Amino acid sequence: MQEMSWKEKLITKESEAMKNCHCSSCGGDSFDSNFCCQFCGNENTTLKEDIHDISSIIKDFQGKELEEPLIVITLEKLKDFHSLVSPLSQQEIDKAYLSWAKGILSVDKFSSSEEEEVRYLFQDADLYQDQVAITIQDKIIMDTVLRKGHYSREVITEALYHFFYQIVKPWVKRSDVSSSKLDNDIAGLTFSNEVKISHDDIQNLILHGSSNVINTIGHEARHVFQNYKMMHNIVENKYDLFMLYDTLVDFYTKGAYWDNYYKQFAEIDARIFGYAVEEKFLNMYGYTLSSISKEKNNADMMLLAQEDTMRVIDGKEVLLENQLLSILNENLDLISILNYIMNLLKIKRKFVLKQKMN
Repeated sequence: MQEMSWKEKLITKESEAMKNCHCSSCGGDSFDSNFCCQFCGNENTTLKEDIHDISSIIKDFQGKELEEPLIVITLEKLKDFHSLVSPLSQQEIDKAYLSWAKGILSVDKFSSSEEEEVRYLFQDADLYQDQVAITIQDKIIMDTVLRKGHYSREVITEALYHFFYQIVKPWVKRSDVSSSKLDNDIAGLTFSNEVKISHDDIQNLILHGSSNVINTIGHEARHVFQNYKMMHNIVENKYDLFMLYDTLVDFYTKGAYWDNYYKQFAEIDARIFGYAVEEKFLNMYGYTLSSISKEKNNADMMLLAQEDTMRVIDGKEVLLENQLLSILNENLDLISILNYIMNLLKIKRKFVLKQKMN
């Protein structure tokens, strides 16, 4: 087996370190110079080994670290540990990092080495994010919307994933997003914390500058948030309660989800949030949603305000509340233990974004 290059070793070890930078005992993310958790005192030997290996790689450069962007990016990612792997000051590292970013932001097409560096910057975005990375991400996406950038599909896709993590980061520690070939009328799919974005939705951005994929990412991120609230027994308002009703009915009634897809409160909420994400992103750069998108969003806002709980069950219209009561009557153990209903939601709930793509 061919030995890995220093770049491959560095990228691999940094990724491992990022994943191991939480205490296995208490989940703490702060360690002293001996890699002992500052909350519970447990020694993180795995992280210690990762940082030692990174230190060995960097020391081989003997003072030329700032000439290698991958090392500079690594040191930025590992700010809490850089003093353990390099004698450079944080000021020196920040200066080199910003200088590299300035060069990246000045072009609309990357060399092979620049592409490698940007993709590495976006790697582990669910664990590490900073404003420089967000600025580069926004440039890549907006340049593509305006069809003035010449980036590879891989870089554009990684920028979109990075954008997704900006949205879900406040809610969940770990999530997973990828692209996949989905059915023609499906733009996205969420399964618990796992999200898939349609290849075609991304392709529409690349070929036609369609910002719909930004909407899709916001939509699917909202489902991650909804799942988070359900799994943690959080009911903040009546709409959360309606979502619970829909979920329970969907679970016990075959075909209920698809027969009532557009009226599902979780789907209405996700559609509204998706439009808000797309609009906010475009507005930052002086652009607005299309009139068609605005009309769809207004229609969903009205639909949410109506609080329509009529559902089609086995071809007949029934009240959501009545269908729920019917389910509870047939499953008496559900009546006295509401927590069971909440725990039931820990089963991976699948959401699908059904939307015709232009």
